[in-house]
Parts: sequence; structure tokens; C-alpha cells
Amino acid sequence: MSKYLVCSITVIAALSTASPAVAADSQTVALPPHPDRVLLKPGECGSAVTGEDRLRWFCAEASRMPGAQEDGTVEAAGEDPSSQRLLLERQAQMERQLNAALQQLNAAQNANEAMQRQSEAQLVEAQQTVAGLHQEIETLQARAAEKDTEAVATQQTIAGLHQEIETLKARAAEKDTEAVAAQQTITGLQQQIETLKAEQAQTKAKADEAQQIVVGLREEIEALSAQLTRSEDQAASYRALLGDSDQDGVADPGDLCSGTGAGRTVDRTGCAIGDEIVLQGVAFAWNSSDLTSKSRRLLDDVATRLNNHPDVYFEVAGHTDSTGSAEANRTLSTLRAEAVRDYLLTKGVSADRLVAVGYGEKRPIADNNDPAGRAINRRVSLSRLE
Repeated sequence: MSKYLVCSITVIAALSTASPAVAADSQTVALPPHPDRVLLKPGECGSAVTGEDRLRWFCAEASRMPGAQEDGTVEAAGEDPSSQRLLLERQAQMERQLNAALQQLNAAQNANEAMQRQSEAQLVEAQQTVAGLHQEIETLQARAAEKDTEAVATQQTIAGLHQEIETLKARAAEKDTEAVAAQQTITGLQQQIETLKAEQAQTKAKADEAQQIVVGLREEIEALSAQLTRSEDQAASYRALLGDSDQDGVADPGDLCSGTGAGRTVDRTGCAIGDEIVLQGVAFAWNSSDLTSKSRRLLDDVATRLNNHPDVYFEVAGHTDSTGSAEANRTLSTLRAEAVRDYLLTKGVSADRLVAVGYGEKRPIADNNDPAGRAINRRVSLSRLE
């Protein structure tokens, strides 16, 4: 004799109605063949009926079935074997649907917890970056204040020297014998004044430059540490006007890729076949395509080297990190690639030799989860076109 647990079926049916994940895959639930058989579809009883209500209702219906026992089971003796199989098949179907729904729910909860942990880690990293930027800004502002103090002291020194000149002029008028020495002293003092004025102008220029650094600090702070070593190496190669410093077989004035090293196979531009030529040190103002003054000086040398190969064509590629939307990054990378191309054109490079393309964040060469990696990914590069 076989028994079917009516209350188990009722629990499965109630869960299929109460949970959206389960109800989406649930089928109509039917009790065993009975003159008073009841069919239940998910959501048919309305949201006011709870799973517990359905449980009591199904158990009550089961108790009225022929052969119902007090423990919630149904005596199956005397029934058609096909009805028993149908009932067992429905039970197995509902159990499979319930297990699938529970697995989906667990997977969704695990995904939500992982997203929450990732968001918390990104928040901590952003807070640390902001704190570091604030500290660097305060340091630069303090330096600018020191430069202003030095400028005031220089102006006071100049005023004192002017006064001393006037005193010496008066003495020269009174003492002709001391006129020559006084005049020489005046000339020396005037030279000192010019020197101090030049130093004052230089100090003011440095203060202005420091202020510009503060404005563009958010981008350059991350880039400075990653580019420092490469910039020093490249600066050394830029200073070399003759020779083959990297011993790759291409003379330095025409070598677009210094530092490839002896033994590597390079083309006549001095670059390894298929390599991306990253324009090290070329940077822009924060969130714009405005080249810095340092970048223009570096591009002057790049233009000279490109003009040494007038029959070679290049793609000027702009790249960003993954910060911000993909569309905004693609637009910004395109504008920066075009800015580099336009500047090289002003230095004599033929327009038909350069094509500007923006790839946004699609081609990273470092980890975007790390500040130094993001700084490396923000770059402009050249790629030779056949």
C-alpha cells in the first residue's frame, strides 16, 4: 500500500504562490482524483491569503478525501494505480520546482553579498584617494604661500637697494674722487636688482605653475609615481642627439622607441614589430584634452623623429582607465588622440600620415583596480600602419 503526504503538496503549492521566483515556473497543482477535487493556480487566491492559510486549507481538504488518516496521509488502497502514479508525478514535479527556486534564491543572495563587499572595498579606496589628494593640495598651497613670502622679501630688498643707490648718488655728487667707485657700485647694485627682478619673476612663475598643478592634481598625482622612472629614462634618450643608445641598430635621432635593447628585432623606426609606441609623459589637464606645457615639449621631439620617416604612417590612439561611463571615456580618448595629432601637424608632420582613434577603456595594459595601473592605462600611443 502506498501513501501520499497531502500536507507536503500543500506546502509546495503555498510556496509557489508566495515567492515570485517559484511562481514564475510553477504549474497548476491538483489534489488526487476526488469528487470534490480542487485546482489551485499561483496567485488565484489573492495576496491576502498567506501560505499558512493555504496549508490549513489543503490539509482540511485532504482530511475529507477517501482513506484520509489523522496524521495527514491518505490511504491509497482501492484507488486506480494510474491515479497514484499521477499523484506521485505531481509531487515530484512540485519538489523539483521548489528546489530550483531555492537554488535561484541562494544564487541571488550570494551575488548581492558579493556586490556589497565589492562596493564597500571601492568606497574605502575612494576615501583613501580623496584623503591623499587633500593632503597634497594643502602641501602645494603651503609651498605657494612660501613663494609669495619670498616675493615680498625680494621686493623689500629691491626697495632697499634703490634707496642705497640714491644715497651713493648723493655721495658721488659731494665727492668727485669717489665718483668712479660709487658708479661701479651703482652698476653692480643695478645688476643685482635685475637679477633679483628675474628671480622674482621666476618665483611668481613657479607660484603660478604650482597653482596650475593644484587644479590638475587629481589626474597627475596618480600618473607621477607610475611615469617617473620611464620619464627619466626617456628624457636621457631625448638628450642624445647622435649615436644608438639602446643598441638596436637604429640611430637615436630616428629611433621612435628608445630602450628596446640589443638583440631585439626592430623595424627602421627603431620599434619592435607589432609594439605599441606609448608616448611617455604626454598628459592632459583634468578631464579635458588640453595638453600640458611639458607634453608639448615632448611632442616636439616626437615630431622631429616622425619627420625623419616621412613615408611611414601611424595611428594616434587615445586610451583611458575604466573610471566613468564607457561612452564618456571613448569620447574623451578620441578628443585627446585628436589633440596630439593636431599638435604634431603644427610641427610639420603631414596630415595624411596620422589617423586619430579613441578606444576609451577597451584596451587596458594594467590593472584598473589599482591607482598606478589606472595611471598607466591613461595614455596616448602610436601604432605603425602598413
